[in-house]
Amino acid sequence: STMHGPSTIRVDTLKDLAFVGPIVGPRDRIGVQRILNMIQELVGDAPTSDPPAYLKMAKLPAPKTYEGKDDPDQFEVWLRGLLEYFNTLCIMGPQYDADWLHMLSTSLSGNAATWFYNTIQSPSRDKHDWLFEEAVVGLFRHFVHRDTHLQAEQQFAALRFDASKGGVTGLYERMLYLADKMWERPTEFQMRKKFLDALPEQYENILTLYKGMSPQYTTLYTLYQSALELQQNMR
Repeated sequence: STMHGPSTIRVDTLKDLAFVGPIVGPRDRIGVQRILNMIQELVGDAPTSDPPAYLKMAKLPAPKTYEGKDDPDQFEVWLRGLLEYFNTLCIMGPQYDADWLHMLSTSLSGNAATWFYNTIQSPSRDKHDWLFEEAVVGLFRHFVHRDTHLQAEQQFAALRFDASKGGVTGLYERMLYLADKMWERPTEFQMRKKFLDALPEQYENILTLYKGMSPQYTTLYTLYQSALELQQNMR
């Protein structure tokens, strides 16, 4: 059933997310929840200290821009970069909402910048007072339509060891990342089996035939450490 109201998005929110609107299905709910969690984690609380002194000397590079591409991963990486920029400069806590919104406008290009102007800045806009998180959720809903969870499942299924993409560590970290984004997270057994299956045949044979490891009884972390050791010994 369709769920309404900000309380279904984040129970602890203190302000109405007036334009977040009704949640449409589990894909939308999880996507929006991830965004709100990220905002809360990185900038939700007021800073406990001043920005580091070196920042007065060093120029912090501006955050990258988002142009409106339908790619959930790219959107999330862009948003995290923007929030970490705020975090580093200690622009944290709800009192900075208007500043976040202004800096968000300078971190957009192309279609995303046009949408932001028409929806949030134009004198003829429908809604006049926007919160930062409403604007971010609005961007996400307008531009990101690809199913994050289906995409994660497909990428998880296709995942293979690739020496040019971090080898064993790259495989392990990508597996954990994709598993976290899937609608139904794989079981421990499925994770272990996938890790072994994704390794080069030589690695799999040594781990299972010579070291007696198996997805039934060996933890994923042990499989990872053993495969990493193999990789280092083979260099």
